[in-house]
Amino acid sequence: YYYYLWSPHFLPTAMTRTSSSVARKSPSLFLMLLSCPLLMAAPLPFRRHATSAFVAEPPRFRLATPRRAPPLRATKKKKKGGRPAATGVRGFGGGPTKKSTEGSAGGGEVDRTRPARAFYDFVETACEPVSPAAAALAAANLRRVALGQFPLPDTDATLRGVVALRDLKKGEEILAVPYEMALDLGREGADPTLPAVALLQEICRGGKARSEHRPVERAGYLAMLPPFLGADCRGSTDFWSEAALDALQCPFVADETRSRRELVRLRHERDCAPLVPDRDGERIGDGSTLALPGPEDPVGAVFAEAEAAEHAAELHLRWATWLVTSRVLTVQGPAGSNSARRLMIPFVDMCNHDRSSPHVLSGRAEPGGMLKVIAGRDVVAGEQVNICYGGGVAGNDRFVQDYGFLDDFGTGGDRTRGYDIVARQVVGTGRVMEGGGAGGYMPPTEQEACIAALKETTVEEDQKILEETEQEDMRMAVRYRIGLKEALTREGVQL
Repeated sequence: YYYYLWSPHFLPTAMTRTSSSVARKSPSLFLMLLSCPLLMAAPLPFRRHATSAFVAEPPRFRLATPRRAPPLRATKKKKKGGRPAATGVRGFGGGPTKKSTEGSAGGGEVDRTRPARAFYDFVETACEPVSPAAAALAAANLRRVALGQFPLPDTDATLRGVVALRDLKKGEEILAVPYEMALDLGREGADPTLPAVALLQEICRGGKARSEHRPVERAGYLAMLPPFLGADCRGSTDFWSEAALDALQCPFVADETRSRRELVRLRHERDCAPLVPDRDGERIGDGSTLALPGPEDPVGAVFAEAEAAEHAAELHLRWATWLVTSRVLTVQGPAGSNSARRLMIPFVDMCNHDRSSPHVLSGRAEPGGMLKVIAGRDVVAGEQVNICYGGGVAGNDRFVQDYGFLDDFGTGGDRTRGYDIVARQVVGTGRVMEGGGAGGYMPPTEQEACIAALKETTVEEDQKILEETEQEDMRMAVRYRIGLKEALTREGVQL
């Protein structure tokens, strides 16, 4: 589950060809080459399905000079007419909301709504049962950042994100979250439905402390999750109609979506259904661990947009699985453990996406550890704090499945990079970095099937369909195939 420093297939050959000459001319260089296999064995902690990548400690050098993040208006989703839609926008926000007028911080307005204030209380007090020191470190975040509302162009709606309350210098901590404040959903693995069950049970508990060993109350945090069947989750292919999946003209994305739905069904059948009453009213379990919180419970707000239900059903588990793929970050465990944990990190997972963000995520998943966002450049008060989802290597095939939006905003190459990554996979010049077949190349049969499907319509026909279509999942599917066709054309493919 990690990316390595050098290909293990190339390294032995390179060393064999150069070892004798290098040993004669430069003994020190020869010794350095001998150490390369040891470097290969050390994993870089990049998360496959995470919103970004954590490094074990702040880096002391950069491989490339980061570009300055684009202006605020360049990072927002837009309305119809071939531009990004205002629903299902990226990030944690739970969909667009009306502007808050209670306090401003430059470009973004500080969110002082009741749910936001409850979240701030959570940040200040959650770690008090752990230690006064951890509580003080967590509360210190509120002197640097807050939740903010940022205007969406051409609408009266806003997007929730993280806003800087004061100027921050490059290298300074933007966020520093104690590990104990994060929700640990277990060891890293390929199946997102397993941690989804744990997350769903946590939500059904209302975020109450589990025991003296896990004393953190999380209601103020869980109440701000994107709502069940809200606009955010419906942007993901997990919730699209079959017609919209076919409209992608991308069989490998549609097939993976259907496979994940089947995983959810099997997981619910095995791990959830036995815990709730059956159709005849007989209880196999007592139903308590999957009883949905009611409207009087603060966490019950995440179910306010859906039809009332007593217990979590398969669709609730599908929603929780999407929360895992879109919110969870995988973080390296203690030094020397060679393990990684799946964490939901308050405040960090509320940062929106910007592929050009230079900010660095740092920390380890261990008691007493701190999970940080380090400023990669100077940040001014009122500016939105964004991070790069998917470690910078995820294409729009992953964004449309895992996050529920398309990465086709920004400026210059950032606008098309999400499609270019997919196009290189389809023509066989780029490796599949996430999902099925990760680490290898797309099989020729899948490449051919995708290109054949994309030839069913032209870009001009797709543009006309986009203008005439109102359904959001269909619109996103057509936008995806237009972007992929244009990227394949840049790769020299005739469609």
